[in-house]
Amino acid sequence: MSYNLKNEEDVKEYLKNLHIEYQFGCYSEKKPEVCHLLGDYYEAVNTDHEKAASLYKTTCDEYNYGRSCAKFGDFKTIGKGCKKDVLTGYKYMKKACELNDEYGCLHAGILATSKTNVGEKDRATQVHAGARYLKKACDMYNSEKACFFLAGIYLGGMEGIIEKNHKEAYKLSFKTPSLAHFVNSTIMKHYLACRATLAAAVFIALVSRSTLSNAQSSGESNKNEVNVDVYYESLCSDSMRFIANQLVPSYPELEPYVKINFIPYGKAMHSFDSETGLWQFVCQHGPAECRGNKAQACAIRSIEVAETNKNKQSLAVNLVGCVMSAENPANAVPQCAQSVGLSEEAQAFIDNCITTSMADELLSSYGNMTYALQSPLRFVPTIVINKEYSKENQDEALRNFSKLICRHLTAEEKPSVCSKN
Repeated sequence: MSYNLKNEEDVKEYLKNLHIEYQFGCYSEKKPEVCHLLGDYYEAVNTDHEKAASLYKTTCDEYNYGRSCAKFGDFKTIGKGCKKDVLTGYKYMKKACELNDEYGCLHAGILATSKTNVGEKDRATQVHAGARYLKKACDMYNSEKACFFLAGIYLGGMEGIIEKNHKEAYKLSFKTPSLAHFVNSTIMKHYLACRATLAAAVFIALVSRSTLSNAQSSGESNKNEVNVDVYYESLCSDSMRFIANQLVPSYPELEPYVKINFIPYGKAMHSFDSETGLWQFVCQHGPAECRGNKAQACAIRSIEVAETNKNKQSLAVNLVGCVMSAENPANAVPQCAQSVGLSEEAQAFIDNCITTSMADELLSSYGNMTYALQSPLRFVPTIVINKEYSKENQDEALRNFSKLICRHLTAEEKPSVCSKN
């Protein structure tokens, strides 16, 4: 029977029959690959994440089907359709890699080389394990993403556990087409003409350091410092008002007392297409907002990679403030990057990131952070203080952000603005 997939009734009939076919193949013929497809059906078509998670787990446990192990590991790590448990998620990713699944190796490698504790006996064991999983994904499956991440580790070293190895980083750069494209850019030749490949690699590959952890955290926390997570989206009018009217004006006085983390995702949705190897996104205000979210994700990461420590937070606040006050935030990142004084290295990173799969990887990681908080967000922007959400803090942030920060400062020394609130 042929179907006209432009006809709504034909589409419904097609999906109904597909569901029956998958159920028969899984439960009667006991084919693990069909059970996995049935899980994909529950996730993508029915949006029944609990049923999808359960089926992925069963298919992994009973049939040792690697792709299902990887998928359940992803779900468990972010709490999608099941209770969040990073350690269990990591175990399933490792199992997937041992069963020679590309995505299991990739995701286990990313998670283990992030700052998230995954249950290995110590930090060194965890980092080395993560590097091995990335190497397997890169060498056996030519995974461009795994090669990206591994190149970043070799280029900069990692916490004194893995030493710098520029020779390996150089070799890995040739396995990533988008990296090779950047290598040939005249911008990077301007910086290190004799080592153009390595100069190019640093800005792209260092993106790998914390995809599944909060990429904006660094250094030891200050006891008299309030952590502020801003979950927002690029075309949301409420996000624009909060950033332009509350956050940016109060920031100069509050700067030494706050740690601002921007998460540009909002009420979007994302899924990974295992056939094409690409991320798919749907944003609340349409495709333009997805582009804007990706561009801001690239800009935020460029500051992490290419700017000096003392300037990172101020540059991020100024950049996001500029973009969210622009007439067209979806397209404003490159101009704002120049206006607020980002280095040429950072601007080069942004230009490359926006046009490659790196933007998708960054946005999907912000999506995972957002899902871990609330799925979906009840309101955008959502403001979280010291990693704990409360409606009281949320409402006060939107009315009087500086007063909220003053209320959470514990030490006697407070900025002068606190005496006015």
